[in-house]
Amino acid sequence: MFKNWLYTFFTAGFLAITGFVTSVVVARGLGAEGRGELASVMLIVTLSASLSQLGLSQAVVYMARAFSNLNIKKTFLISLSLVTLCGGVTSFVAIVHFQQINMALLLPAVVLAAALSAGGFTTAITQLDSSLAVYNGLRLAVPLALMTSVLGLILLKILSVELMLWGHVVAAGLAICISMQWASKKFTKISYKRTPYFKYFRKYLS
Repeated sequence: MFKNWLYTFFTAGFLAITGFVTSVVVARGLGAEGRGELASVMLIVTLSASLSQLGLSQAVVYMARAFSNLNIKKTFLISLSLVTLCGGVTSFVAIVHFQQINMALLLPAVVLAAALSAGGFTTAITQLDSSLAVYNGLRLAVPLALMTSVLGLILLKILSVELMLWGHVVAAGLAICISMQWASKKFTKISYKRTPYFKYFRKYLS
């Protein structure tokens, strides 16, 4: 228990450091105008990604723990698809409606919102691992990947708001790939006929 707590505490500290370094580098690289434009886009994207979650990740985690003999693989895939679609559609509608940002950033913004929605969902699902090793590992890997991509863009002298958004997409894609790999092993098909909720879940999951 103490080991898990220590690992989580270390992860939080690492996140604070990488977040600070990335923010400073981006601010210096993009300048005041570019930083403001990026902040405007990220506000819409992160809000869209948060709203799209719909509490589904917590629901799937709960069902997986409460109904050990329930096949939740289909629930996971349907929920993931719904969350991803909601994130992309919500960000698209918000950007088009408010028109507060450069419309040239529409595509990377919508893709990023969908990727963050999917990444947030799949990362949350890894909390089914009681050791939280995968969950904390993802929380370390994603900001590290983002910071690395930002530093690479700075060194190549091609840092821009659009490329920053695509860098976020790559980082979110990393989280999705790792967590999906974990989920594919975790969610194996098991008979769920013994559960008292068999008829209810058979209707929606079969």
